[in-house]
Amino acid sequence: MQCSRCGLGSTLLKKDFNPLHIYSEDYFCGQVKDGYADYVGSEPILRRQFRTVVDHLKSTEHASGKLLEIGCAYGFFLMEAREHFQVY
Repeated sequence: MQCSRCGLGSTLLKKDFNPLHIYSEDYFCGQVKDGYADYVGSEPILRRQFRTVVDHLKSTEHASGKLLEIGCAYGFFLMEAREHFQVY
């Protein structure tokens, strides 16, 4: 789903979706085909990408306030957002 006013999107998950079946430690360290080769080692690149998302959020009606990220992995996105939002 995507907001027609600001472009932000969300994902609708199936009722039986279990993130534990996907997001294991192996997912973040190259042991899963569709995962990350080295998530922690990619921190500078990921944080640069997340800064662009934060910049987009700041340009919308959602420019400040509370921000909850579900499934935040190592928290790189929240680290970038905390200067502008109250993060959880």
